[in-house]
Amino acid sequence: MFPFTSFSFTARSPTDPSQETTTTIDGVDLAQSLQYGPTDGYKGLLEWLYGLQEKAHGRKKGEGWRISVGSGSQDLIYKVGVGGWNFRSSAYFRARASVTQ
Repeated sequence: MFPFTSFSFTARSPTDPSQETTTTIDGVDLAQSLQYGPTDGYKGLLEWLYGLQEKAHGRKKGEGWRISVGSGSQDLIYKVGVGGWNFRSSAYFRARASVTQ
């Protein structure tokens, strides 16, 4: 068991910086999020992100696209690359390469 019992953070509203919201993660949600999980990410977060995409962009889950959530390491980029996306031909990679050369 981890020594943490909860995590809390406060964030400003992107539309009204005078408003703040505090979020706390504890209990079962914290216990699950601190464990190794599925490669594509924490299921509760993925479902929330799918719902956000549907609400904001009208894109429904299962329409030929998917969401993967990573910790920020390049492991996820590699795993996506194995699935067919060519990172080196992407606009992001070309832009980064031209800046670093």
